Amino acid sequence: MSIKSALNFDRHHIFLTNASHLALGFGLALVLQHYISGNAFLPVVIGWVLIGFGLLTHLVAWTK
Repeated sequence: MSIKSALNFDRHHIFLTNASHLALGFGLALVLQHYISGNAFLPVVIGWVLIGFGLLTHLVAWTK
């Protein structure tokens, strides 16, 4: 595992990298909105699934 291999993976999978960052940000926003204000506009489980997707894609990039 190295930063160079992760960056190389990201260069070859640009759409996946951008989608995972979008999913992480949106998922984090949903989870924080649910737990801080209590009235998220989508179910909190969607936020956790998006965070899981983002973390999984980062794990794949780090292990390639």
